[in-house]
Amino acid sequence: MPTWSTTALLLWLVVIDVRRRALPASIAALLILAACSGGDDSTPETTVLPTTTTIEPPPVGDGNLLIGILLPTSETLIGEPTVAGAEDAIEQINDAGGVLGQPVRTVIADEGSTSTSATAAIQQLLELDVDAIIGPASSLITLATLDDIVSSGTLACSPTASALALDDYPDDGLFFRTIPSDSLQAKAIADVAALTGVQRVSIVYADDAYGQGLAKAVEAALVERPISIVDTIPFSSGN
Repeated sequence: MPTWSTTALLLWLVVIDVRRRALPASIAALLILAACSGGDDSTPETTVLPTTTTIEPPPVGDGNLLIGILLPTSETLIGEPTVAGAEDAIEQINDAGGVLGQPVRTVIADEGSTSTSATAAIQQLLELDVDAIIGPASSLITLATLDDIVSSGTLACSPTASALALDDYPDDGLFFRTIPSDSLQAKAIADVAALTGVQRVSIVYADDAYGQGLAKAVEAALVERPISIVDTIPFSSGN
């Protein structure tokens, strides 16, 4: 804290400066007040709040990669070949040393042909705590059951679900496909139609979440070509 002589000297200097500059009284008062308080060299008291850092421990797994294969195992056209392909790929991985030095393990669940059967199979796989799922195969079943997979935080990859409705599906980055979207198939269909030289076509499509999206994409692709669409005819998938 400054002595009285120091404070008096500061006041005297401020008064002289105020008179010389002819400053207004209000500003002069502020300067004098600043002179009285500015010489205090005491250190203001500072309170430092304690900080708490919480470090979450990394998740601990069993060190083994368990993959669930969710495909229509009883279906010969798609199911059997895709299951065989998945098993062959995993066999090659294990022959090369596996993952993190451990062999990849698999468990197979039958997707079936309905969303009900697929939902039951998915629950079985999730109860086994699989790390990832190969499947589903069907676009319709994928659309009906993907929420269950995503909400569990499980990664899934379908080899055959090509529906356009899956392009922008809110999957939190957990769903992938090894087959292109039907947006590419629609352009290919229109290209083939144009190569045949036809000028008028009708679009016949399955009246469901898969067929409707594909039909609209084909129609949009045909509009860009010199082909007129005579009619669009939906049909029930049960017919």
